[in-house]
Amino acid sequence: DHVVVIEREGQFNVMSVSLLRLQTGEIALFYLRKNSLTDCRPLMRLSRDEGQTWSDPVLCIDHVGYYVMNNDRAVQLKSGRLVLPVAFHNNAEQAKFNPRGVISCYLSDDNGQTWRQSKTQQQGDKLTLQEPGVVEMKDGHLTTFCRTPHGSQYVAYSEDQGETWWEFKPSNVILRDGEIPVLVDFGLSGRHLRPGCGTLEFCAPEILGVVPKGHTPAPEH
Repeated sequence: DHVVVIEREGQFNVMSVSLLRLQTGEIALFYLRKNSLTDCRPLMRLSRDEGQTWSDPVLCIDHVGYYVMNNDRAVQLKSGRLVLPVAFHNNAEQAKFNPRGVISCYLSDDNGQTWRQSKTQQQGDKLTLQEPGVVEMKDGHLTTFCRTPHGSQYVAYSEDQGETWWEFKPSNVILRDGEIPVLVDFGLSGRHLRPGCGTLEFCAPEILGVVPKGHTPAPEH
């Protein structure tokens, strides 16, 4: 049977749902409440009876603005921390929607009772970042990925469970002719490669003929 879980409590809409089984056994329901073109923010509800009933909502972002969090984006880390990757696009002060999102994560260490923003918020000067997602890797670091119009997803990494993030760079899956995915090796190294090989942002210094002070040339493979 079809069951209405949440009525249209937003002035415009409710949308972009994530369901997440928590380590406590509860089910967390995340969704966006869209009140206007300058107020769209995620909320969280909990169910302790397998979805039969739901708690009152907890607002995950206090600051009013238009935030995008796609379906199935909420994650819980092995440590128990909850992570919501979001893109901020505008607010009442800048009413026009800005497609170049400001990417950050909202974090909770108390099972969703309280939330705080990551220390890093990123928006490139000429980079359009949208619809972020987060994955916890086997070694414990986090990878966030973003949709872009620049020929590939862009990725960034965190070594402190989402508090701070490295700068976004193109992923090694790019589109050829705008539609064919191609896996690219940006990890080229070796002193006998033609100077200039590799993507400048990723290639090893010795490919450029420069070895930073205190470093030894990379081994050749």
